[in-house]
Amino acid sequence: MVVRASRSSGNLVPGKHKPMITKEEFERLQTILGSKGRRLSKTREFAYTKLMVCGECKGGITAEQKNQLICTACKFKFAYENRVECPKCSTRLKNAQADNFKYVFYHCSKRKNPNCAQGSIQVQELEKQIDEYCAL
Repeated sequence: MVVRASRSSGNLVPGKHKPMITKEEFERLQTILGSKGRRLSKTREFAYTKLMVCGECKGGITAEQKNQLICTACKFKFAYENRVECPKCSTRLKNAQADNFKYVFYHCSKRKNPNCAQGSIQVQELEKQIDEYCAL
């Protein structure tokens, strides 16, 4: 028997259709999507995300990791995730000798103020500022 929640009352009522996914698949997807009351699946942990707030809007600070490389054939810099060749010169990535870069940026999540003007900062610069602050 399939059970679904009624939109207006929130009560569970039996459904009459054949389910598209199993209950276990549904629960797994809810966890991945971060449904209320469930943990959001994390792919990366960043050191400073929950320790700071934005100085302008007091919103949370979030982080991103960018994986980029520079093609040695044409010197084009691009994100290499899910790519097999350079987008500019079509050199195959496994054949190319390329410089690989991983950048971690921290920035305002802009949840409290979508118009917050604060930009991003690389982790090396942020750690330098933290060291200078702690030395005072």
